[in-house]
Amino acid sequence: MSPLPIRHLRGAKAASALLGALSFFGMHTASAEPRALIVGVGEYPNLVKDAKVSPNLPGIDLDVKTMQQITAIMGFQPSQVRVLFNADATLDRVVHELSTWTRDGVGQDDPVVIYFSGHGTRIPDKNGDEPDKADEVLLMSDTGRVRTKETVTLDRVLVDDQLGALLDKIPSRRVLVLIDACHSGTATRAFDIMDQRLGAAEGVPKYYYYDGMPDGTGVVTKAATDGAANFVSLSAAQDTQYAIATYLGGLFTLGLQDAISRAAVAKESPTLVQVRDQVDAYIARSIEPERRHNPMVAGDTALADGGIRLVPLENGNGPLWAELQALAAKGRKLTVTTSRPVYKIGEEVEISVEVPSDGFLNIVTIDSQDSATVLFPNQYAADNSVKLGSVRIPTADMPFVLPAQEPQGPTLVAAFLSTTPLDLRALGIEGRDARGKLTQTFTNLSAAATRAIGVAAREEKFHAGQVTVSVVPAVKP
Repeated sequence: MSPLPIRHLRGAKAASALLGALSFFGMHTASAEPRALIVGVGEYPNLVKDAKVSPNLPGIDLDVKTMQQITAIMGFQPSQVRVLFNADATLDRVVHELSTWTRDGVGQDDPVVIYFSGHGTRIPDKNGDEPDKADEVLLMSDTGRVRTKETVTLDRVLVDDQLGALLDKIPSRRVLVLIDACHSGTATRAFDIMDQRLGAAEGVPKYYYYDGMPDGTGVVTKAATDGAANFVSLSAAQDTQYAIATYLGGLFTLGLQDAISRAAVAKESPTLVQVRDQVDAYIARSIEPERRHNPMVAGDTALADGGIRLVPLENGNGPLWAELQALAAKGRKLTVTTSRPVYKIGEEVEISVEVPSDGFLNIVTIDSQDSATVLFPNQYAADNSVKLGSVRIPTADMPFVLPAQEPQGPTLVAAFLSTTPLDLRALGIEGRDARGKLTQTFTNLSAAATRAIGVAAREEKFHAGQVTVSVVPAVKP
């Protein structure tokens, strides 16, 4: 029931798989046990102590949340996904999970996904196997600086050699590694994003620079042994670029979600190379050209060229739908009704909310393909403060309507009333020009917006309600 034909940021829970002789994932058998490990590090307490510029990264919690949605699209059940975030993502814990969780009970044909969001960097090569004399590493939550006789380096990091050896021991021949980090670049500090189509005012490079950091080229994912690798990787940036973190999440991870969910909606089966190209295009339209970073595929070429067949997103089975329902259930009951339970395409929708006390009202819809839109507030009704009583959206004096539109099927309408100011529209990701000005009547719900709902839900007087309507063709066949 999207009120306008706008582009959405999509998320999904639809089961999916990579099929065929060159496919990356196959459909799971009853005995198969796919595994996913999601690691996110945004806080580095050991590096903060004597840092002139904080190494901490914004939006990593949103990256983790987004990646959980992506694994759901890939058919992983929650019990098959393990998350290590901030303090839990120590080097020992990450190595342990890579040595057990992604290996034990995993067969040759079982898909395995490993994701990391945080800082990357380089350290001096210790075993002499790197032509550039530098190892690529990922920084864990307990990473610290160490001074040697020769220079300063880092300890408690996941080194490319170690990661390669861990990947090599995974029994699956279908391992996907996703890295939202980088290992070099030209910036070391946060910077203002001039192109603010995402609504993010600041970007932070996702690589850690320190005095004594060696130059080099290479990727953190490389095969530990000769021959075909059992994995393929998609990383956020080329050797000379830096990936970007924002308060709405990493550009790479946002682009990955956009590419995968769009393919699921369109019933397409993209290869990982095609996904890379889609992510690349997303980053290009989200940031000014001089700060653009280009995702890179490495590893087994047959896996990279394998098609990703996604079960279509339909009938309200996506993770955003489930998440909004769960969030609505946390609040005190809010009565939400619509003028009718079924709407033909083109018919105008009216939403009524019985407001039990003064507050701030947000109304969100999620259509049958799990596309979420903030209906209220909007460009024509920016003030979402409401008084006790019955509120109708739109009112007679509001210069907009809510026509039922494609896609057909069930549509969830959820309303949230908070006692403190909350404007989900301001946290939207799409519908802005390069200066950050909202240009669409209705904007899209972001992970930052659902996080804000969760925070508001902890208020004692938070209210929420929901209703489901159906959208049907204007003329029956």
